[in-house]
Amino acid sequence: MKVTILGTNGFLSQAIAVYCKMYPLNMYGLDEPKGHTYDSFHRVNLMTEELNYDNLVESDIIVYAIGAGIQSNLKEGNDLIYNLNVTCPVKICNALKTAGYKGCFITFGSVFEMGATKEERFFTETDVLTSTCPAPNDYTV
Repeated sequence: MKVTILGTNGFLSQAIAVYCKMYPLNMYGLDEPKGHTYDSFHRVNLMTEELNYDNLVESDIIVYAIGAGIQSNLKEGNDLIYNLNVTCPVKICNALKTAGYKGCFITFGSVFEMGATKEERFFTETDVLTSTCPAPNDYTV
């Protein structure tokens, strides 16, 4: 089984990479991965560059673990937030479908859709939908 992770050094991408260490692992992102092993690294900036789908379709599993606007202290702009959280995953999904991809493409939502809170508990869908927690950016709203 061949695994590709889009995103290299975030919490999620690192945890998945460590878990998948027994499989051939391709990593795509801005910076070379740290803290885990991998077979290949492809430097790519999704804001300015296109992915090579010929390489991607060879993977059995592709994990999209890239995001913006998730950490309130970073104050990222709306263009970056919407591009990385919405436009890029949809574009990749459509391109994989066009290329006849037969594997599994996995993306993740963000717990930050809840808003800024210090509560440490599991939130239900109703909690998220009716949250009155402060929203630090448009994406959270």
